[in-house]
Amino acid sequence: MQPAQASGSSGGGSGSSALRKWGPIGVIAVAAVAVIVLVVATTTSDSDDEVATATPTTAPGTVAPGTDPPTATEPPTGSTPADTAPVTSGAPGGAITFPLSFGDAQEQGIEVAWDERCDTERGTLAVRDFFAPDCYAPFTGDNGGETATGVTADSIKVVWYQGPDDDPIIRYITDAIAVDDTNAQEFETVQRFVTDYYERFYELYGRSIELVQFESTGGASDEVTARADAVRIATEIQPFAVLGGPTLTSAFADELAARGVLCISCTPGQADDWYAERDPHVWSLATGSIQSRQHVAEFVGKQLVGKNAEFAGDEALQSQPRRFGLVWIESSDQSKQVNDRFVELLAAEGAEVVENLPYVLDPGSIQASASQIVAKLKASGVTSVIFVGDPIAPRDFTREATAQEYRPEWIIAAPALVDTTAFARTYDQEQWAHAFGVTHLAAR
Repeated sequence: MQPAQASGSSGGGSGSSALRKWGPIGVIAVAAVAVIVLVVATTTSDSDDEVATATPTTAPGTVAPGTDPPTATEPPTGSTPADTAPVTSGAPGGAITFPLSFGDAQEQGIEVAWDERCDTERGTLAVRDFFAPDCYAPFTGDNGGETATGVTADSIKVVWYQGPDDDPIIRYITDAIAVDDTNAQEFETVQRFVTDYYERFYELYGRSIELVQFESTGGASDEVTARADAVRIATEIQPFAVLGGPTLTSAFADELAARGVLCISCTPGQADDWYAERDPHVWSLATGSIQSRQHVAEFVGKQLVGKNAEFAGDEALQSQPRRFGLVWIESSDQSKQVNDRFVELLAAEGAEVVENLPYVLDPGSIQASASQIVAKLKASGVTSVIFVGDPIAPRDFTREATAQEYRPEWIIAAPALVDTTAFARTYDQEQWAHAFGVTHLAAR
């Protein structure tokens, strides 16, 4: 089977937000972003002639064209139902175009009979969540029926991808934080999120979610199985969207995109142009690979360059000008290109990288790699280690650093859960007391 897309575009990154078993963090994050997709799937119809009936309004008001869902990311367009005409309903002052958010209804002077799903004081869903999204006007009527592949008048078919329970790479990561959920247990959790949360509180426009479990037989880096799985999902299951995918290969996303199937968090992190070539079918949960590195480069340039390594664990290093070393994960074919770009960004900020050292996430070799990398960093007089990698490798690097009596600054860059307590508590705490950097996690 030939690749759906050439792999020459730049990409890569700090592992993947798609690691299947990063515990509840991963499950909640992937499920939450799915709402963006479901809003698109549930709020459009096939023609301008299809008219739906909304909850009656009691006050006149002007209505603008279709309103956007209140999310940080624009919903996909192209082969999704977003291409079809908006569903409208007659109302005083003009036609209502769905979806109609609480904020837009107020701005346009439309009174809506909000139901118990809406906290009308805040204008958000009635859930205890700081990030609760806007309420949307309750909907009744003709939702357009079969508006896209995997979408009927009653349901939206979504595939939940899972790797094998015994994948050694994933097991290596999850064992560190005592996550031992089976695929069956994880899928049950996701199903409960769908039924008890999304279907209960979100406006799905007459449809329910048909969640289909898909268990792969291939590991996180198995390109051949990844392609075969994608073809099977696209041709046999025919879903509207796929959530998740293999961690260390882009083959799965390539094949789905080539067949017009939307997938979210289904590939290692890639550069923006990689996603642009597959637009609108492949979506990431994480900040873009280059964008996250731009943030780090700016931070290093403005806060660290030209100053002493005052946060190093070794007092002798604290009085020395910073010398930067870069340790990064090679997680896909495009990783080196992204890392080269990162080195250029650092150089533009005045930060010279004196050691540029990749590693591979391999349980069988990571300890040996850590030993060699730490030895090189120490020998080169690196005071400040910029780390771009997976959440478990710092355990080996920090332990090895202590074993070699090397106590530098650890600078967190483009983290993949490295900045979470669950994983950070597994690192050498004496070393990690000297870690700082850039996070993209939400403020508590």
